[in-house]
Amino acid sequence: MDDILQDAVLLEAILPRALRSLFRHDTSDPLAHLTVAQLRMVRTLRAKDWNAVDLAKDLAMTESAVSQTVKRLEEMGLVERRPDLHDRRVRTIGLSQIGAQLLRERQTLRVERARVALSKLSRLDRQTLIDLLSRLVIDGDSDVEPLALVAELEQALPLVPPLNLDPPKSR
Repeated sequence: MDDILQDAVLLEAILPRALRSLFRHDTSDPLAHLTVAQLRMVRTLRAKDWNAVDLAKDLAMTESAVSQTVKRLEEMGLVERRPDLHDRRVRTIGLSQIGAQLLRERQTLRVERARVALSKLSRLDRQTLIDLLSRLVIDGDSDVEPLALVAELEQALPLVPPLNLDPPKSR
């Protein structure tokens, strides 16, 4: 087995375990009751309102599945259908205030779990990990442009208060 193949096998085994360890099911997660499809939709709607056709394409779902998922999320009060700002005949789908708040609460819990895990690494190791994972996302997803990934990551930052990830200095 060549080195890259061996590393790929290791990565395939390690990444899911690392993600499960960091972001395991937690009953304190305000969105723990959502299905994977519902959660993917809520996270996608975090950035902006979408029309159903584009949302279906982005999530690789049928328009019918998007419609059903939106209906369920609407019944839960997490999303809303709104008139499009440019064309009142078109309805867009966006997070409700409650949906946005619950998503922020969820992210705060998950960021805290990641903070605890990252606190065991040096600053250099943390930066290296983030840089390498970012490169894997950019190199592995032909739809992701480096600047778009940076913009997406920067957009996520304001959702939680800034955290000081440096270990406390001893006096």
